[in-house]
Amino acid sequence: MFQKLTVQKGRKGGIWSALDSLKRLTAFILFYLA
Repeated sequence: MFQKLTVQKGRKGGIWSALDSLKRLTAFILFYLA
């Protein structure tokens, strides 16, 4: 799921896709550790 979303966002802008993927990854880790 994460990779597909990142690819779609990547077409709009590499920087924004990186930030979005980082936010998703951080949220996933926090949710997993919580």
